[in-house]
Amino acid sequence: MGGTAAHLVDRVFPTVPIRQWVLSVPFELRLLLARDHRALSAVGRIFVREVFRAQRERASAFGIAKGRGAAVCFPQRFGGSLNLNVHYHAAVADGVLTMDPHARRAAFHPLPPPDSTDIATIAQDVELRVLPWP
Repeated sequence: MGGTAAHLVDRVFPTVPIRQWVLSVPFELRLLLARDHRALSAVGRIFVREVFRAQRERASAFGIAKGRGAAVCFPQRFGGSLNLNVHYHAAVADGVLTMDPHARRAAFHPLPPPDSTDIATIAQDVELRVLPWP
C-alpha cells in the first residue's frame, strides 16, 4: 500500500489539497459487497460521483462553471481486528479543476471545506442511489 500511495502522490495527483472521505456501509450490505465485485465497484462509483456532484454545485455557487473533480477510491473489506467491515476510502482533490481550451494545464479552484449539511446531503444522496441498485 505504501508503494501505491507514493505513486499517487508522485505521479497521479496534482499538487493540490486532498481531503479524505470515508464511506461506511450498513451491516446488511457488507456481505453482499464482500462477495460481489460488481456491487463493490458500483457503490464506490456512486460514492465518488456524489462527492463530485456536491463539489460542482458548490463551485457553481462561486461562479466556477464546468468544474471537474479528481479522486482515487479504494474499497477496504476488513476492520482493525480483521472482521468483515466493507467501507471505502477516497482521496479527493479539495476543489475542482477547469480547463481553458487555450491553456496547457487545468486550473485548480480550491473550495471551502464541506460543512455538516454538505456531508449529510452527500450521505443521503449516496443512500438514495445505492438502495435501488440491483
